Amino acid sequence: MKHEIEPPALSTSTSHASTLVVVLGMHRSGTSAATRALEAMGATFGDRLMPPQPDNPKGFFEDLDINAINVEIMRSVGVEWDALPSADLSRLPLTHLKNLQDRAFELLRCKCAAGIFALKDPRMARLLRFWKPLFDRLDARVVYIIVYRHPISVMRSLERRNTMTLAKSALLWLLYTSAAMAETVSQTRTLLNYDTLMRNPLPELRRVADELSLDFNTDLAADFSATFLDPSLRHTTFSIDDLKTERDIPLLVTELFEALCDVTERPSSETISNCNSVLSNVGRYVASSKPIFQYLWDLERSSRQLECNSLDDHERLLRLGEELRLALERLHIAEDRHCQMQFSIENAAKALQLMHSSTCWRVTAPLRWLKRSLFFSKTDHG
Repeated sequence: MKHEIEPPALSTSTSHASTLVVVLGMHRSGTSAATRALEAMGATFGDRLMPPQPDNPKGFFEDLDINAINVEIMRSVGVEWDALPSADLSRLPLTHLKNLQDRAFELLRCKCAAGIFALKDPRMARLLRFWKPLFDRLDARVVYIIVYRHPISVMRSLERRNTMTLAKSALLWLLYTSAAMAETVSQTRTLLNYDTLMRNPLPELRRVADELSLDFNTDLAADFSATFLDPSLRHTTFSIDDLKTERDIPLLVTELFEALCDVTERPSSETISNCNSVLSNVGRYVASSKPIFQYLWDLERSSRQLECNSLDDHERLLRLGEELRLALERLHIAEDRHCQMQFSIENAAKALQLMHSSTCWRVTAPLRWLKRSLFFSKTDHG
C-alpha cells in the first residue's frame, strides 16, 4: 500500500518514456544510501555526481547541476539550506525566475531522456514549489521516496558536522520532513525509514519497488546490502522513547516521527488519519512561526556576517603582521650591513693610525716629501 495523505495517489501508469524518482528527506537522514539503492531498481544518477566527502565517504549520489540550481534559488531569495524560513519564490525577479526555470527544465529533460533517473538533493524537499511545475512538463512518470531518520540521529550528526545546536536541527528536521509530506499529497510516493533500511534492507527495498511500480533486481540489491551499507557509519541508534526525554526537541517532532513510523510499519486508515492530523498541526505551527523563523534567520545571518568580517579583519591583521615581519627583517639586514661597514671603517682608521705612528712611517717621511715635491715640480714644468 502506498502511504499518501488523502486524496489518493495518482495512477502509476508506465506509458511515459521514462521515470523520474525524486528522493526527499532532511540532510543527514540517509537519502544518499536510499538513492544508491535505487540502482537495484534500474535507476541511474547522471554523470556529474558530487564527490565523496569525509562526512559521506561512500558518496552523495547527488547531481551537481541540480544542486547548483537549488543553491542559486536559495541564495537568490536570501536563505541557505539551514534557514528556518522557506524559500520565498515571490522574491525572485520574474526574469531571473524564468531563466532558472528554463535551465532547470533543460537539465531535467536531458537527464530523464530515457530510463529511470534518480534525483536527490535534500534541498529539494523545500523547493518542490519550484520543481513540481517542471516535473509536470516532462514526458516522465514522477514518483517520490520520502526518507526519514530518527531526529536525534540527525541532530547528533549535524552537531558533529556543522556544530549546529540541537534545538535548531530538530526544527529543521520538522520543516524538511513536513514539507516533503505536504508537497507530495496525491502523488505516487512511499516512505522509507533509514534505520529499518539498515536493519532489513532487502525486504524494505522490495517494498519500495513494489509501491513505486519499479522493477527489482535481487542480485543488485544483495550487492548493495553487502558492499554499500556499512553499520559502522551509523554512529547512533535511538528509540522513540529517547525523543520524549530530550528537552531540545519540540513535541511535534516526536509526534510526527512516531506517526511516520506507524504509517510505514502498519499502514491503515487509522495510522494515516493520525499522520494527517499531526501534519495539520505542524502546518499550523509553521505558519504561525513564520515571523519568528524570519527574525531568527536575520539574526543568524547578521552573526555570520560579523563573523566573516571578523575573519577578514583577522586575515588582514595576519597580512599586515607578515608585512611588518618582512620589513623588520629587511631593517635588521640593513642594520647588520651598516654595522659591518662601520666596523670596517673603524678597523681601517685604526690601521691607518697605527701606520702613521709607526717608526717606519716616520723614517720614510722625508722620502714621501721629496716624491711629492718632484711630482709638483714636474707638473709645473709640463
